[in-house]
Amino acid sequence: SVKTMTERIAKLVARLESVEQRVALAEAQYVHAQEVSVVDTWKFVTLHVPAVISELKANEAAREEELKRTQWRVLEALSKLPEHVANAAEGAAMAVARHKGATWLETML
Repeated sequence: SVKTMTERIAKLVARLESVEQRVALAEAQYVHAQEVSVVDTWKFVTLHVPAVISELKANEAAREEELKRTQWRVLEALSKLPEHVANAAEGAAMAVARHKGATWLETML
């Protein structure tokens, strides 16, 4: 009958409208999440990464300064040793450096 058909069509239209509303809501949530993601990524790239790089550079500079101070202390200590002991220590250090250099070269090749 026409009344039954009209009721069915009305129910289907109501369901379709409900689904369209849910789809629109889901799309809006997706767009919002994407916008937040872009902002978060922008913040990370423009704020967090440079801060980390600055910190790493500062740490590296501090490490380099400490290494220089240590090297000078070692040289000063070596200069106070008897010549034959200083020469032996220098020879041992050179042997270690050659070994590390050879190991590095083997690794790179």
